[in-house]
Amino acid sequence: MDAEVAAAAAGDQAAWHTLVDRHAQEVWDIARGFGLDTAAAAAICQLSWPRLVDHLDAVRTHAEISAWLRAAVEREARSFRPTL
Repeated sequence: MDAEVAAAAAGDQAAWHTLVDRHAQEVWDIARGFGLDTAAAAAICQLSWPRLVDHLDAVRTHAEISAWLRAAVEREARSFRPTL
């Protein structure tokens, strides 16, 4: 397991903030990539982080976190899109 990810999973707030800083732009870009307005994208981003906390024991590296976040944000973004 990546040391920073392990520290965040163990409750290290500094490690958590570093992890969020590292992935925040990616999360935002994914949400906005669905054509959502700023408010909807921000809501999705806010929903994603607590869900990641609940799954930190299942991810071991930043690459796995990135993949997990992508799937979570895409799932949430689809629920904000109108059905065509």
